[in-house]
Amino acid sequence: MFLSLLLLSILSPAILALGLDLLTATAEELSYRLSANQISSVRLVEAYLARIEAHNHHGLNLRAVIDVAPRRLLLDQAALLDHERRIGRLRSRLHGVPILVKDSIATHPSLGMQTTAGSFALEGTIVPDDAGVVARLRKAGVIIIGKSNMSEWANFRASFGKIPSGWSARGGQTRSAYVTDPLSPDWNPSGSSSGSAVGVSAGFSPLALGTETDGSIIMPASYAALYAIKPAVGIVPIDGVVPVGPSMDSVGVMGKSAWDMAITLGVMAGEEGKYLDAIYEGVEGLRIGILREAGFWDGKGLDRQVCLPPIINESLDALQKLETLGAVVVDPVYMPSAPEILLGPGEMAVLGSFLSSPTTEFKESLPSYLSPLGNTTIRTLSDIITFNVNHAPLEMPPNHCCQEIFLIANHTTGTKSPEYLAALTYLRKLSRDEGIQSTMRGFNVDVLVIPADASRSTTISAVSGWPIATVPVGVLASSGRPFGLAFFTSGAGGGGEERLMRLMGDWWRVAGERSVPGRLRKNLL
Repeated sequence: MFLSLLLLSILSPAILALGLDLLTATAEELSYRLSANQISSVRLVEAYLARIEAHNHHGLNLRAVIDVAPRRLLLDQAALLDHERRIGRLRSRLHGVPILVKDSIATHPSLGMQTTAGSFALEGTIVPDDAGVVARLRKAGVIIIGKSNMSEWANFRASFGKIPSGWSARGGQTRSAYVTDPLSPDWNPSGSSSGSAVGVSAGFSPLALGTETDGSIIMPASYAALYAIKPAVGIVPIDGVVPVGPSMDSVGVMGKSAWDMAITLGVMAGEEGKYLDAIYEGVEGLRIGILREAGFWDGKGLDRQVCLPPIINESLDALQKLETLGAVVVDPVYMPSAPEILLGPGEMAVLGSFLSSPTTEFKESLPSYLSPLGNTTIRTLSDIITFNVNHAPLEMPPNHCCQEIFLIANHTTGTKSPEYLAALTYLRKLSRDEGIQSTMRGFNVDVLVIPADASRSTTISAVSGWPIATVPVGVLASSGRPFGLAFFTSGAGGGGEERLMRLMGDWWRVAGERSVPGRLRKNLL
């Protein structure tokens, strides 16, 4: 605690003199200030390290960061990037900007951090190289300041509710920076990219990478008043990422502005400026469909999480702002296949089929990630299951029990089995041909929108493998927890990410300032 207070006392005058607020600072603002020589990457790293030291395991005890890179290494890297800037060698617009990376995304051992998916089973393992997205970011001059905590194994070890979102055995429980009451249901940060979202919202970094199979970027970002995008499967590389279901897995980014999303996703996709024009194109002529099917706006017919009236009302009011810019809002829009995708005929048969897809893929894809790891005998899902049993006090303490999804996955028959192929084909047909594409054509819309809080708001896009994004809308007066909207669209033929960027660009211009955690506002750097 003394160290954190000392760092605060040293850094506060310089940072405040520049008017730099780590709670609101975007990557775009930092890029501008760095280019204008108003601040250095060394000072930025010092500032973000001080904020992490103050509130990760002390202060608010947010536990958003599971590993921080060694201080000397970070400062040396920042000094090198500052030198490159002085001699005119800029690697990208993100040159010298810090970022957090989810603990399921590999970082080279030379960076001084582990990659464990939050599990002691992978503690001490040595990855052979950076994940593909990390390699691209580092080449662009981005500073990997730390690894963010997460729902262990991406919330895939046990069924919903048995392990709190944001908890991992290695990292402990990530806490929302917004909600003070630990008994409030809104205290949970959502997941599985929990630490990424909480870290950005708390000013630990301006940007963070997350991974998503179904909801793991969009949900925690919406709970933290952030912009975020999960690109379509295949847009960015997923090598070096702990897998769940490769047919649905993607790496995405969270931040505080549309510019941050466009530039970072462009770097991750291998073309820095790829999405930048889209955020300035505007929404004029863009047709947005309010998807009323399956109780997304009222919760009727679904088995959990009803959207509260303030969320619905404020979200609809916010959409009207886009209409003033020339967007066309179509209401209502229906997707007849949505209930079948989400709940299945009668009971939950199709949801069972949905789960069989990632569980089958998980069993087969996990060894591909594990096999090149050094300093470990963990090579298969069976090895992890056995480790958890043998280390139950660490991995399965009270109220964090079970690994039944692991057990189910371990008994699946493989991705070449008729059952798997039938489930995947059926759900792709429901979500793509008879779902998103059919609805967009039938109602003549370009993008679909639902509250991110709606039960399974991300599942249709997840099983389709197509892009989804979230933007901040408001804050619940009852708890202080933010909420947002989820926009998704077709990825057929490309262009889906650009449509979402158009929305985020104009949303950034008309939505006003995003909410910041009040508890941290009192302790500005």
